Amino acid sequence: SDHWLESSETPILVNFPNIQVYKSTFVRALNSEINLLLGEACKTYKKAKEDFLSVSNCTLGECGDSEGARAFRQQCRRARVPLYISCRFERKKPWKNKKANADEEVLQKDSYFLRLEGREIENKREHGLGDLWVVSNNYDFMTNSSRSKFTILARSLYFGPSSENSMQIEILGAVPASVGYGTTKNLCAIRVGSIQHEWNMLKEIEKLPNFPSRDTKLVTSLLRVQVTNFHEPLVSASPSGENGVDVKHIMNGILDRFHLNEEQQHMLQSVAKWFMGAEESEPILLLHGPFGTGKSHLLVAAIFFIIEASQEMQSKGYDETHRCRVLVSGATNNAVDRILLGLLEEGFTNFARVGSLRRMDKSVLPFSVHEKGAASEAQKELELMLQEAGSLGEKTIIRQELEAVKQGRLKDRQANLGKFPVVGVTC
Repeated sequence: SDHWLESSETPILVNFPNIQVYKSTFVRALNSEINLLLGEACKTYKKAKEDFLSVSNCTLGECGDSEGARAFRQQCRRARVPLYISCRFERKKPWKNKKANADEEVLQKDSYFLRLEGREIENKREHGLGDLWVVSNNYDFMTNSSRSKFTILARSLYFGPSSENSMQIEILGAVPASVGYGTTKNLCAIRVGSIQHEWNMLKEIEKLPNFPSRDTKLVTSLLRVQVTNFHEPLVSASPSGENGVDVKHIMNGILDRFHLNEEQQHMLQSVAKWFMGAEESEPILLLHGPFGTGKSHLLVAAIFFIIEASQEMQSKGYDETHRCRVLVSGATNNAVDRILLGLLEEGFTNFARVGSLRRMDKSVLPFSVHEKGAASEAQKELELMLQEAGSLGEKTIIRQELEAVKQGRLKDRQANLGKFPVVGVTC
């Protein structure tokens, strides 16, 4: 109905009084986002249906393949509503694991599958994991008290239909009582769009505890929640060198070397406060900005500062608790390698890159630690990469890494992984 599309605002606080408020605020905002997506699809479908019935001589009966239904499907797809008119819904009982301990209760659930007709699937690439589906036995997508009409909301658990045009789905809400085990035929369905991002965020928020603890230090710092009796001592060095470590001198050297702008300088100064024991220092810093604004350049500068300050403290007799190591982590290989390549350009080579050899930038292969561990596996992968390499430069780097693996340097990197001051890995 149209009331789903009524504009609403969910205020997002800057500072949250506690974790419960943070959780409830974002759960409400994410659910609103999903409802708006669903509401827009319903509005577009309703308009397409009204337009079809106003000009067509065909009638819409029960769901299933018919001349009128096929014409209606085309009308919907012209309106960019992916309607499927001949679907099947399969409900399967949980299978019993014979290997399970007989004395151990294993919670198992029914599984559900949506099967589409192959001729209705225009492009499987348009389907994805976490697509929101609305499945019904009537073109009004209604549910009535007599249970003769039902509608189901579901989320796809596959990246698209299988070779048999079937995909497992998760039911969002209750399963209609009229839907029993086995196959329910003559259903229609609308693929609304992907909610995978929102779904993942909801699941992560659910994992958060309601009260601060040592395990939620990151969350409480990000939310700026006031926590009593919970403080980790900062790394402390003198800002002006009274104890032999001049943090400001190191910071000024980095500023001159990397030619940082005013905003970048402000961020680096915030990093430097970690080493000064300043009360106003923030334990967590968030850096954001559009492409090309110098985020990676600043991160490279910050890493140089942290490592140089840490090394200076070690040379002045500070114990191992003051030795800093940096983890460069990102959601994509390109994001991680961008930082490591920046370090390379500045002459820094004391780092390790953990991950799949095939997916990382070729320039960081000499610093790689193969994720599978075995040198034989790394050698096989490098040999395949050599066959696929396009440029002469790539082939040269791969050949050099192949030789290094044969000489046992990969094992050396693995053995010293805990000693590298900088390690790059995808998360």
